[in-house]
Amino acid sequence: LTATRSELAAVKAELATLKGAAPATAPATTPSTEAGLDVCALPELSFLCPRGKFVAALSTETLTLTGKSSTIVVPLHTMRAWVLRDPTTKGVIFAATLRAPAANGKQSISCVTLASKAGDKPISLSVPQRVRPTAVEAPPIHAVPAEALLQALMRTCADLVVDTQPSPLQCFHKASEACLYISDKQCVVREGGKVYEMPHATTRAELLPPSGRRTFDIQFESREAAGACGAPVHKMELQMFPADEFAGVAARLKQLGCNVNGCRDKAEAAEGSPGGEGREEEEETGSEEDDDDSDDEEDDDFMPDNDSEPEEEYNERGGISIEGEEGAGAADGGSESG
Repeated sequence: LTATRSELAAVKAELATLKGAAPATAPATTPSTEAGLDVCALPELSFLCPRGKFVAALSTETLTLTGKSSTIVVPLHTMRAWVLRDPTTKGVIFAATLRAPAANGKQSISCVTLASKAGDKPISLSVPQRVRPTAVEAPPIHAVPAEALLQALMRTCADLVVDTQPSPLQCFHKASEACLYISDKQCVVREGGKVYEMPHATTRAELLPPSGRRTFDIQFESREAAGACGAPVHKMELQMFPADEFAGVAARLKQLGCNVNGCRDKAEAAEGSPGGEGREEEEETGSEEDDDDSDDEEDDDFMPDNDSEPEEEYNERGGISIEGEEGAGAADGGSESG
């Protein structure tokens, strides 16, 4: 096909325009849904779990910890977080349990903990307010690293579960120092860098009273307990609580719905039985009265018929048995007299 001169001129002009144009730039890559949009990054910090120095990078979907030999990616929607007071250092600890373990090389972690002492230098973070957006721009965060990390997470993730800060109760787990934090929905146990949570709704707590001692112990058993390093905790005994805390701890746990010394089992059993405990007491009382009057009832009901066989009786005078008719009795009497 032969092209006209006008068409050839148009093609040449288009080629010249393309040659003189600046090279096209590659489109900016949008972060994947799993990674989310970058929010902020914290400086290199020493974490308790995972243990070591990591740079924490926060996005709208994940918290990424990058160390020298590993990178750990924690989805934000799996976290339940607190800032716990440390009675030993007078500082605070960022603690988060994970509903699903995060891979750490060939191992995994089920909690993230970061400690800040009272004298640690605060850090500043510019984090936009993504949760409950307002017209006012969010001010920069200025706090010690543990508190700054929690505040940044609260501004970023609407699914993050943050509980109120409970007061610590110092104790021992086996031979290690530990702290018990009674939160609104669960008991949180911190032992070093490990954090465990036990929901009140599924936890049974046996409080062993002081009984003259200076301390008391608590035995926990939870059906849905999350533990560190992917090892769920089902039973845990905490020891050497101060004795003067016994009444307050027992009342607090009962108030929050924990099954303290089987109190919930007794209540459920009473509700399940018709009439409850009062009915059981009436039945017990009635059974005792029936036992006391059983002999009298048998005597009153004993009405022998004429057709029934006469039972063996004893003569009060001589103790000789009388059976059958009167004649037989007389014969026996006669033989006795003879």
